[in-house]
Amino acid sequence: MYGTGTVWCQSASEAAAWKADPAGQAAKAAAEAAAEATAKRDRETAFQTAVAAAKAAAPALAAAFRALEPGSDGESPFGAMKWIPAGTFSMGSPSSEAGRDDNETQHQVTLTKGYWMMEHEVTQGEWLAVMGTNPSHFTACGPTCPVEMVSWDDAVAFAKAASKRDRVKYKLPTEAQWERAARGGRTGEVYAGGNELRAVGWTKENSDSKTHGVCQKQRNGYGLCDMSGNVLEWTLDWYDKAYPGTTTDPVGAPSGSDRVVRGGSWNNGPAFARVANRSWMNPGYFPGYQGVRLVRSSP
Repeated sequence: MYGTGTVWCQSASEAAAWKADPAGQAAKAAAEAAAEATAKRDRETAFQTAVAAAKAAAPALAAAFRALEPGSDGESPFGAMKWIPAGTFSMGSPSSEAGRDDNETQHQVTLTKGYWMMEHEVTQGEWLAVMGTNPSHFTACGPTCPVEMVSWDDAVAFAKAASKRDRVKYKLPTEAQWERAARGGRTGEVYAGGNELRAVGWTKENSDSKTHGVCQKQRNGYGLCDMSGNVLEWTLDWYDKAYPGTTTDPVGAPSGSDRVVRGGSWNNGPAFARVANRSWMNPGYFPGYQGVRLVRSSP
């Protein structure tokens, strides 16, 4: 920092400019502040307009989504919901996978019922439309960016509020449901949508230390966006280093101190963005890289 006697400047050249023409520099600073204030008001107006439009459309979309037959994709108040079919898949990672941890023992898991999953993480606009607040740090990113700074309890409360609004049953996915969906019905893909991370997700490698609008990257086999990167996603399950004892419709440990989080984020490296990666977090924690994505079970 550089002092001029009246203001603090970021550089010596800026300080010299203030000393040479204090009135002119003051006018320039005032104009820049006014422009930023106008831009901020414009962003807030656009945000509120988007939220109002979402609220107005929600009843009709919810009614159509309630009538949707299992097996089909459909539009909901949260945008497209993708159908994830029942079936058996390989959960965990092979011992040869780079970046794997010792809590990823590969095994077969069967899910006996299909379900719908949001094609993208819950956005700031969607959260605001349901809860009336926006907890996010990256508010300047806008209504189509993922909501963050969300605890597990916050996520559960959101699912309950959205269920009441739309008269359907939304919930957090189990860890097995999350991985089944992230794999997209394919084998051999390290990340959700392919093996080239920059093509499918926002991580520490390319995020510029912030979130980005949803669905800007390549989708996976089920049409889901951002299952690798952007923000971490809460699951329903308590974390245990060992997978659940059952391999049919597993629901995680009966109790614990941390909940399973999946998918990696803008703040994580490539290892965390792998489909098999199993991370965990205290359910009361809400960092600026923690978000949520909901599922809806078939009737």
